Amino acid sequence: SSSMSDEKREDVQENVDVELDEDEEAMLRQRSQTGYATKLARAVSKKEKQGVTTPMTSLPTTPQLPIGHMSESIRSFVEGNELFRKIHFQQHAEALVESIKHGQHPKALFMGCSDSRVLPDAMMQVRAGDLFVSRNIGAFVPPYTSSSAHAGTTSVIQYAVTILGVSDVIVCTHSHCGACAALYNINAVNEECSQLREWLKLGTRARDLAMTALPADAPRDPVLRTTEKLVAVVQLEHLMTHPYVKRRMGGGTLFLHAWHYTIETGEIHYYDSAEHD
Repeated sequence: SSSMSDEKREDVQENVDVELDEDEEAMLRQRSQTGYATKLARAVSKKEKQGVTTPMTSLPTTPQLPIGHMSESIRSFVEGNELFRKIHFQQHAEALVESIKHGQHPKALFMGCSDSRVLPDAMMQVRAGDLFVSRNIGAFVPPYTSSSAHAGTTSVIQYAVTILGVSDVIVCTHSHCGACAALYNINAVNEECSQLREWLKLGTRARDLAMTALPADAPRDPVLRTTEKLVAVVQLEHLMTHPYVKRRMGGGTLFLHAWHYTIETGEIHYYDSAEHD
């Protein structure tokens, strides 16, 4: 039966110190009958009783979940994982095992764009455990607010700065960024993407600065490259509105960096505030 026995329900309630009313019980019972996550949870329970640690299928075996199929793209990813386990993982296995024993201690928080052509680990040839990474559309950083708005990004900043104690935060934009180009026509963004439209507003100040700095008839490419670089610097200003960032910067234990990665050459350029004083 998919419903809990009275005895098990009492055990659960005792453990979590929560009493469920009839409507809540009915809702949980309904949820227990559907959904991929629920089916996996059932499998975990069943496998645990059999002494098996996980019911999920190891790659490169064909995935068993009914929500996908082995397309050519996925097949190449599976083959890549096999190669990773044989070569790359072996090179970093000792460091990874140590990180399990002692926890992670990344050197920097890397805040970059979700663009599939931006590869932080490869760009800097870092080791496993060196970077704590946050990526989103445009590499934008929301200014500090006490509300839960944009918590997906701000919680990463909080964790990296206050818990992990990284010494550096890198905001890295890149050439040919679709988000930066979209800043010049936000209203053209698909109406279904209302959250994306709102998110892009975090880059409008950089757009306005670029338009002020360059002639009105400036070619499109220089305008976009300038916008991308200004986006990185504006995000540093946003970072400095976060009290925990400001506090550690004041104590000389946290340093901020604005980078721009050129996809077509692999080069990284950085902003030097002293150069522009």
